[in-house]
Amino acid sequence: MNFNESTITDCRERDGRADTERPNEIDSTLEVAKLGRGEGEPLAADTYADYPERSELTNPKNRSFLESLLSHELVQSVEDAATEMAPNRTVRARWNLTLRKAIETYELDLDDYFGGYPDETNRLKELLGFMPSDDMVDATNPLVVSELYVAGLSVAEITDVLSDHTVADAQTVEDTLKRCGLISGATAEEQVSAFEEQDGKLGGTSVATETGESESETRGLTVSANDF
Repeated sequence: MNFNESTITDCRERDGRADTERPNEIDSTLEVAKLGRGEGEPLAADTYADYPERSELTNPKNRSFLESLLSHELVQSVEDAATEMAPNRTVRARWNLTLRKAIETYELDLDDYFGGYPDETNRLKELLGFMPSDDMVDATNPLVVSELYVAGLSVAEITDVLSDHTVADAQTVEDTLKRCGLISGATAEEQVSAFEEQDGKLGGTSVATETGESESETRGLTVSANDF
């Protein structure tokens, strides 16, 4: 990890955001295709708006679309194809029936499309260049979290990548980077401690008595009997 003064300065200026000048390969690694309409990028078109309506599936002009969809590695059944195309779960069964009708109409042999499930992409390994031991894959581990942040990932992206292997949340990731000095500011724990040190009150002021006697020190708000 290139941990020099310039790197630390750049990381602090990002304040948890992604590096806009990071290599394109990082974006490609982070963009994992997911099955389901609205879940990530479309599997068989540039946008979901380009998907044909259910009534259009048996139109010969959409044969190539259907073949493209069935050929995708994440589609391993007609049910998967329906999941990718149906706008919601309640109408998925109807899409399933129409897809089967279209497949029959085009005389497509499903054995030509459905094979073994693809190997799951290990994004953490690809981003780091190695796979850390299980005890290191944690949102509190400064080495792994810092390496990902210096590589150009945002706090949210680091959380997402770690979530492939363990339970992770953005606050913990951010606090880890703050402890490493790569993000400025106090951690959530430090903020709570500072609040408790002031008895849960605001400011560090004094209380004046109604008789005008000497003020007594307090860590709370300024309160004067003359105000009541």
